[in-house]
Amino acid sequence: MNILVGYEKVFSASHEVPDEPRCSHPHGHTFRVCVEVFAKGPLDDATPGLLRESLSDVVREMDGRSIGEMAPGASQSLHGIAAYIGERLKLLLKVKRVVIFDGTGHMAMVEWDDR
Repeated sequence: MNILVGYEKVFSASHEVPDEPRCSHPHGHTFRVCVEVFAKGPLDDATPGLLRESLSDVVREMDGRSIGEMAPGASQSLHGIAAYIGERLKLLLKVKRVVIFDGTGHMAMVEWDDR
């Protein structure tokens, strides 16, 4: 049995996506990110708190900043931002999925199978 726990945060940041004509200039969004991680078991009380604290730390670093400055060379597309957040969290947690919304109706999801 796999038990997943999740947490959601909102942050504002700017980015540019050179391959997308409408998004090729620097512009900002209020992003909503949802992260799901594997719990260690049904009585795991530590993982939800660690996820909340860790995601809050990552989002705090990104809030009000340029994604390009935060992650030079990384893709600034929605899936690139989701992957960046997931990889940061994977240093501490077993991340299953990161879903991100840009506030304009677009979303992206990145999943990891390596439990």
